[in-house]
Amino acid sequence: MSLQLSRLSFLSCLRSQRNALLPIFLSLLLLVVGASAHASFISFSSTDVSITGTPEGNVQFWEFEIDVIGSPVLGSNSNPVISTVDYRVNGSLDAGNPSGFPAFDLRSEDINGGSVLTGAQFYGNGGSVDFFVNASANLLDGVQLSELDLLGPQAFPSPVDASNAIFILNAREDGTGRYHPPLVIFRADGTGQILNSNNTGVNGQTGRDIVGDGLTFGNEYITNFTYDPTQLTIVSAPVPLPGAIVLMLSGLIGLGVLSKARH
Repeated sequence: MSLQLSRLSFLSCLRSQRNALLPIFLSLLLLVVGASAHASFISFSSTDVSITGTPEGNVQFWEFEIDVIGSPVLGSNSNPVISTVDYRVNGSLDAGNPSGFPAFDLRSEDINGGSVLTGAQFYGNGGSVDFFVNASANLLDGVQLSELDLLGPQAFPSPVDASNAIFILNAREDGTGRYHPPLVIFRADGTGQILNSNNTGVNGQTGRDIVGDGLTFGNEYITNFTYDPTQLTIVSAPVPLPGAIVLMLSGLIGLGVLSKARH
């Protein structure tokens, strides 16, 4: 009888300690979830720059928005984890280009049945994103292009000019057969360019292999531009997950703990 009472007392003590620690556990959980539940956006468009020349074609409109899972970090941000990629580029083209098209209107979702392109699809198709945030940057108000350091030497051939590049978005598509997915470069001196990348595959409209057509960097379109590095926020400030969602997640986990505690 005494052994049974001792066992009951011991279990009661454990339950008491567990119940006392539960609020602390949930508070810590809330802090952890709240601190990590952030998202950022890489976004820019032709309205952010001044076009200075169109050596090939006449592309004067583009817009990009990339949803980044998490926040940028000080130092290298090479191919960050992204959830979706949404972009559009359009313009007229010169005669004699590899595609033979007089103009184009490229949307990222067109290769995905109209659905937004996922980060996995973007990287899987051959895309890449690269920038390096300097140590003095204030990440809480987003990342301006003036807060980026030079990237290392790049292996792109002419006419790509990646000298002094600080941000490179290569939306290259390997195997989709689209001629016009772009390469975008911002340089430290406030200049940049957007041009078609070295995409590959058989085009669904012409039925021809686009590399066989002679496609390479910039022979469909090249647009040069200038911008103010102090005025262009390339990555948004971190956006926290709404507090209600964080509380709900914490509450659901807490209910699970309580449920287990009753069994």
